[in-house]
Amino acid sequence: MHLRPSISRSTFIRSVSLVIALLSHFLIGCVAQSWKTYPSSINGYLGMSFPEAEANHPNDGSDTWFVTARLTGLNTGKEYQIVTIFDRNAIAVNPVVLNFYEVSIFDCLNGEYVTYTDYELPVLNLLSPKLQVSSDHLDLLYRSSAGNATWVTAKDALGDLRPFVYDLYLPGSDSFGSGPFSVDITADMQNRPVAWGADDLRGVMTCFGETDTYSYFQTGPEINGTLTFRGVTEPVQGTLGHLDRQWFPTTPLIYAPTGRQRSHEWRQMNLNNSVDLSIWRQFDRTNNNTVVDTTGTTAYQGDSSTWTAGLPSDLTIEYIRYKKYPRSTSIGTLVPPPSPNMYLATEHIVRSASLAMELKGTYVQETPAINLVIEYFEGPIMWQGTYNGQNVNGIGIFETTYALYRDWELTEVLYNSLAHLQNASFSSKSKSEVLQIVAGLRQYVSSNPLQDNRIAAGLYITGSIIPALQTMSAGSDKSNMLTIAADLQYSLTLILQF
Repeated sequence: MHLRPSISRSTFIRSVSLVIALLSHFLIGCVAQSWKTYPSSINGYLGMSFPEAEANHPNDGSDTWFVTARLTGLNTGKEYQIVTIFDRNAIAVNPVVLNFYEVSIFDCLNGEYVTYTDYELPVLNLLSPKLQVSSDHLDLLYRSSAGNATWVTAKDALGDLRPFVYDLYLPGSDSFGSGPFSVDITADMQNRPVAWGADDLRGVMTCFGETDTYSYFQTGPEINGTLTFRGVTEPVQGTLGHLDRQWFPTTPLIYAPTGRQRSHEWRQMNLNNSVDLSIWRQFDRTNNNTVVDTTGTTAYQGDSSTWTAGLPSDLTIEYIRYKKYPRSTSIGTLVPPPSPNMYLATEHIVRSASLAMELKGTYVQETPAINLVIEYFEGPIMWQGTYNGQNVNGIGIFETTYALYRDWELTEVLYNSLAHLQNASFSSKSKSEVLQIVAGLRQYVSSNPLQDNRIAAGLYITGSIIPALQTMSAGSDKSNMLTIAADLQYSLTLILQF
């Protein structure tokens, strides 16, 4: 006679649960994409090993973690765009130079948005650091005044990391006063990570003057979670988005002490032909706004990536419209501005001959200003045009710090703005006549201080340009052009350049 050992109901349930967890762990590993594993790398490229590439880089001075996604509210049907940045900056003499956490949510139907930024400043937070990071896998914690923000690699039932699956909790308190908001999501990336510059650059770029900056991105997230926007909480889902990473040898502040000596424009695109694009364009503001090296386009499609160098003859931007940075008690910069009148591009056209690309970008929110160290527009944008000669449309993000405020820069802001107005905006003087008059200012203004004749420029603005603008048809176009002209005249009084 064999006696049957007795086991408790709770022990039996725990045993079955463990077996199920182990079986699930095994099956998930069998059916997952072959690249979706730790450890792994992007083609064996230096610095592109995972999960370390996702984590903090303690031997580098700066790390930036960025993610954006288009989400659909399952209750309201609203389309939202979320954007968040975790940023670490440090040098040897000071463990904290400037860390920050930023999060924004945009209503993509009407352009309304909420935004929040929290800074960790030198010395002030030494005893109680706000940003905590891990150096072996992605595990971010930022103790903000709106709550603890977290971005971590998800774990399975056994506590093992789930490769390229992330849990994010992003709280905020709206700078415009609408109250608390938050994003609580899981993002399961469906596309493999892509090195910036693909096989050509292997993820190494010059970024804000820092050579040997490393960068990669990922697209194709499957997102589920909840979102709270202006007092309404609802479940959300999404499949379009972009995760972006950079880490710098020292810190961008080395080459841009005020943040304005270097500027950038970054365009992120999810097109309806399944092409995802990351387009960087950077400027040396100390050298006639020269476009710097490693400007160009990284494209991802069908599990492969390509690089197209942004040569001046290939990647071009036609600026259609600008908006003035809206300084207020709600929006501003940490570093005081050299001018109260700083213009950033909004509507524009991106062209690349080698990609047979011509895409017009239009912001969902005309002035998507967020609180950061310097002037910063970052918001959802709609793309429409051609790619590879085929008609396409898409969504994405346009991020820019390329704020224009010096006399020779605002001359071009005025000229480009006038050039894209309808003929109906002009009256006794034709559009071409007004443009010719504005172009005449170029003989007096220059990026070279020795060739910048401010007295003559001021007289020309007062005596020729403003009278020409006064002939325009009454309306908002005339008012806007006169405002730019007044700000241009003010720029002649500036002493500080950055």
